[in-house]
Amino acid sequence: MLSLLQIGLVVYIAVCLLAVYLCFFNDGDALFIAGRLEWVKDRLYSELYAISPSLATSVKNWANYLVNEPNPVMQCMYLSIVLTAWTGMVVYGYPQIDTPFNRFINPIHCKIGYIVYAVCLYTFYRACTVPAGDLRKETIRRYDNYPYDNVLYTARDCKTLKFRKVARSKFDRSTKRHIPRFDHFCVWLNQPVGEENYRDFLLFLLVHCGMLSYGAWATSQIIRNLVVTEGLFHVSFLNVKTQETVKASYFVIFKYLSNKFPAIICLFILSSVMGLVMIGFTAFHLWICSRGMTTNEYFKWKDIWSWHKSQTAAYAKARTEGRAGKRWSKEGKDYEVVDGWVDVATLEGVDDDDDDKDVGCVGASANPGVEREQKKGKGEGEKKKEEELVQDPGPLPKNIYNNGVKENFKEVLFPRSFRSASQHPIPPATTKPGEKKKKSS
Repeated sequence: MLSLLQIGLVVYIAVCLLAVYLCFFNDGDALFIAGRLEWVKDRLYSELYAISPSLATSVKNWANYLVNEPNPVMQCMYLSIVLTAWTGMVVYGYPQIDTPFNRFINPIHCKIGYIVYAVCLYTFYRACTVPAGDLRKETIRRYDNYPYDNVLYTARDCKTLKFRKVARSKFDRSTKRHIPRFDHFCVWLNQPVGEENYRDFLLFLLVHCGMLSYGAWATSQIIRNLVVTEGLFHVSFLNVKTQETVKASYFVIFKYLSNKFPAIICLFILSSVMGLVMIGFTAFHLWICSRGMTTNEYFKWKDIWSWHKSQTAAYAKARTEGRAGKRWSKEGKDYEVVDGWVDVATLEGVDDDDDDKDVGCVGASANPGVEREQKKGKGEGEKKKEEELVQDPGPLPKNIYNNGVKENFKEVLFPRSFRSASQHPIPPATTKPGEKKKKSS
């Protein structure tokens, strides 16, 4: 029979594994789990509405507030987790460290722990309070520092705020503001991450990776000392239910320690599992930084990579069937080529409208209304597409914002909007807002 502690640990690990899946292995084009959860939510709302319409409406409004509007709920959750874990370490962990019987960890770590905890809270405070940047008509000159690549970004007006969108910016639906070099909206910080606070966000991640790794190491040394001091590998254990004597094993010792020192075991598992998740998440952000991308841009490039791969395969198949043509067409219109690159706005299957997708910690999610509109009309056109001539998509478009690892991290650590005007002259727009690009012949 599992104890309440063991059940809680199993649930915690399952939630962490789900977070890992959503962050690193989930297909952004088909959020299966999110779709299932959406179905469950709608079903529960329907059942609740049948019982009490007023209560169902209140629950729906609260759910919308928690999910779609800025709120301090996740910030409070972070503080409660950190404060609870820290209190547990001070009350149960430090007495095991500051003892003459401890052979594996120096008591000086009791003092180091206070410093680590203070640094973590400071980086959290900075990440929550330093703004990402506010792009408005009055500040457009400050943030207009990147050229349009005509792949992810073209010179056009923001549909919501009605002024020209500078390259690499995006309208954040949660805060109703336009964010320069938008990365994502972080629910843990309750604010968007963009050009002017991305370095604080990275510092927050790196410090917490260090804290969790440090905590996992410290608690592992406490557990190691308990095992060695009590000689647990050289004793037998009595099963109180069956009255049988059981030889020592890793599993038996784990159960014994879980019952005798539950707080220490919980702290070890909490810091170890969450540390792995945090390290993976931080590694992802360091990787996209080294490639000159934001989270928002990564998921856009993911769409392009997927399109290019499928189109290359379609072209190879078309050549064997005699359907290979000189131009790939969409609804009778040729795609556009600007400066040698395919304009992503004219490609079928690639959504270039970043205002239609919200980007959070686990990736991009389409606006439900837009997603439903995109699903309309699909089916009949699929068969027609098979009969069209298929063109070789050519080389994969390049990311012009990738200037090498050193320069890419310089963009993060020293944002262009903080530099003097002489260091970042405004790049000319390839087209004027509202003006259509000319098609290549």
